[in-house]
Amino acid sequence: GLTDLLPDAVVAVPASADAAAAVRFFRPARRPPTVAESFTLGDEAVDYVNEHFKAVLGLEFMELENEKAYCPYLLEDKKRYAGRKHEIDGKGVIHDKGIECKGLETERRDTLPFVKVILQDCLALLMYEMDEHRAFECFRDHMRALLEDRIPFESYIMKKKLSAKVEAKVDTIVQARVNAERRARAPGSEAAPNEYVQWVYINGPKNVVRATLLAKDPAFVLEDGDKINRLFYFEHAIRDPVKRLFKVFPTLSMERECLTISAQLDALRMNVGSGITRQLTSAPADPAPVRIHVPAGMSASAGARKRRKK
Repeated sequence: GLTDLLPDAVVAVPASADAAAAVRFFRPARRPPTVAESFTLGDEAVDYVNEHFKAVLGLEFMELENEKAYCPYLLEDKKRYAGRKHEIDGKGVIHDKGIECKGLETERRDTLPFVKVILQDCLALLMYEMDEHRAFECFRDHMRALLEDRIPFESYIMKKKLSAKVEAKVDTIVQARVNAERRARAPGSEAAPNEYVQWVYINGPKNVVRATLLAKDPAFVLEDGDKINRLFYFEHAIRDPVKRLFKVFPTLSMERECLTISAQLDALRMNVGSGITRQLTSAPADPAPVRIHVPAGMSASAGARKRRKK
């Protein structure tokens, strides 16, 4: 089989005609191939599999293509990844296409703008500098700005489309409740079905039963002088995406960092002073950088496509 032809390959087999197969052409203890070597191995794998499709399985209309390679490559979960993509042209010249993300919060329209900025900045350091410690310190810089209330107001604005199905569910659907409040306070200014509704989360009881009770139209927040609920944003929008991004780096103290940030934001929300701010802003970064884990792997993608029979 393919592992006999390429004994160092770890292969993910496509499950349907339009699926993709990600191939890692080395075992962890061995030297990873260069991007150029990865394309060569990808071509060999594609030729072998296509011949197997025809000669053994009789699949004349199925064909794999060696499309791209990633280095480095960070796999969060199934269909959730980020990588520095490389493609090869017809003349054999390899082109760096930059960072490609799939399934991450950076690609979602309803992601909090501040979260996108954090992830994009950290990913740039992971993909180009290949230094997880610098990326982690970048995250800490953003959290210092959050603690010091230096984040622009517009970076807190969230939005979702108001569908006709949820328009009346003002008790449970945040965009429906915010829109109803706007209708009551400024008749005629509310959103129509299938339009986007914007809101921000403001300070309120910590153990509020429904998050919808903390949501408010941005214009009314500015008018009323409400305070942004930074603790809610951290615990419900920022923390989990960032923890997923850094989970493959066991040397980083992400869990401890998140607990410290939550404690300080809670103290600020309650107007209680503490020394945790000094701990976060003055604490040194993690120990001296070690070799990044991300580029230890390289992935070539082969898209399986149907080919019309001539």
